[in-house]
Amino acid sequence: MFKFMFRRSLTGDLTRLSRRVSLLAFVVGAVLVRPAYAQMLPPVPAQGGATVLARAAQTLGIRQCYSAIDQVSQRVLTGSQRQDVVLDWDHNHADSSPFFSLTGFSEPGPAEVLSLTTVPNINGTCAVLAERISASPLPCPDVARRELVGYHGTPLVPSVMVYTTPARPRETVTLVENAHSCVLVRRQVEYGWPGVTK
Repeated sequence: MFKFMFRRSLTGDLTRLSRRVSLLAFVVGAVLVRPAYAQMLPPVPAQGGATVLARAAQTLGIRQCYSAIDQVSQRVLTGSQRQDVVLDWDHNHADSSPFFSLTGFSEPGPAEVLSLTTVPNINGTCAVLAERISASPLPCPDVARRELVGYHGTPLVPSVMVYTTPARPRETVTLVENAHSCVLVRRQVEYGWPGVTK
């Protein structure tokens, strides 16, 4: 299962976070939703320990892959000061179709983004793709030396390095070098996440 980071809680300032989300998503070339169907939901107060993303998925009727959404979002968002989401889903078959989400959140520092996609399988499990996107003011080589000890780097295109480690075969960390920052994309995949049987 995922060993993604941490952070949680409140909601607010959807407009400002959405601008940051759009900027970071553009930098890494992540076109995640089609404008005709993407929908921004009003902030949902976290209750019972659930994150805003988990509460939104529950409201939409996501059952089979809810545990994946809940657990991954808990690990990434717990402790965060603000959370807001942009979602895309099949309005006619929410539970049996792919669920796409982009969550902007802030900690005591720059805003970050969690991209989480779940796809229900016919055998009752779920395929899950999670990407945590952040930026560092340090040059990418310095970020790699500090945070990616034991990882092997492979050039993807100029200024983009992809790091992997045998200890986490379903994880990649991509560093994108920019003029004044380094964009980090931590990506993890799970193909057989246990789902909720109907």
